[in-house]
Amino acid sequence: QLVPFVWVPISAAINGLGTMIASLGHFGVFIFGFLERILIPTGLHHVLNSIFRTTSVGGVYEGVEGCLNIFLQFFDKVPVSELTQYTAFLGQGKMPFMMFGLPAAAYAIYKTSPKEKQPKVKALMIAGVAASIVSGITEPLEFAFMFIAPQLFLVHALLTGISVFIAAQLGWYAGFGFSAGLVDMVLSMKNPMAEKWYMLLVLGLVYAVGYFLVFRFGVIKLNLKTPGREDVVEGENTELAADTNYTAMARKILEGLGGKENVTDSTYCTTRLRLTVKDDNLVNEDVIRQAQISGIVRPGKGNVQVVVGPQVQFVHDEFEKLL
Repeated sequence: QLVPFVWVPISAAINGLGTMIASLGHFGVFIFGFLERILIPTGLHHVLNSIFRTTSVGGVYEGVEGCLNIFLQFFDKVPVSELTQYTAFLGQGKMPFMMFGLPAAAYAIYKTSPKEKQPKVKALMIAGVAASIVSGITEPLEFAFMFIAPQLFLVHALLTGISVFIAAQLGWYAGFGFSAGLVDMVLSMKNPMAEKWYMLLVLGLVYAVGYFLVFRFGVIKLNLKTPGREDVVEGENTELAADTNYTAMARKILEGLGGKENVTDSTYCTTRLRLTVKDDNLVNEDVIRQAQISGIVRPGKGNVQVVVGPQVQFVHDEFEKLL
């Protein structure tokens, strides 16, 4: 019952922030890109995106509100020059770091991990890299380091802002750019809105080198605890059995949640299990992490989000069978 009263000022603040960002031109695009990454741990990046995509904050063109709505309504009807100011807040500026930067960061994490742990790190990174490159789903990679190496996540957010700023400033558009992965680029580059889309690939190559060097420097010089380099308690069981599968993952997650008696609801989104529990005190995050997941988010009392990755549906199906 308190949610409506709590959410109203939060919503108003986010809307006010969106209005301010929109008024700053291309510098606002930089702030938008930076905040969109920084808000990922809370899930509020979806709110920020929705404000720009569906409300007047994202622009108004011939009575249509929101940059996404404007694009979908007019991309094949008016010259590209009339819509670029709106499409700057779509996803094309994210392609360089999603398709090149983060995969290079994953490679740096793999190369700087101890030799004996590299096979495990490689398995974790490959799934995240594939999701990031192909579909623009970055959470599996980001949750692999955002909490244990927040310095790298902050740099990642800044580089995101710079990427979308450069694309907007220089007029590099790959049409829609909704998910900002390879599939989206291939589908968008022949779009009437596409303009100098190939330059995003050039920027991506620069970002690949930059991300690799930054992450390698951060891990080695600052001794950051990226995957494979975490401090492990002696005797602690940090791996599943050799026959690890979705059922084993689901079983370990359920154990960490305090058993089926403590779980009242289970759903999932693109990369996360979204779970509701009776007693937060029964949740053991260390046990859940043994399931080789990418991260855990505790957005509020009774709510637990387990970041699994693009295979989340299969884990959820097995999780439901155990309830």
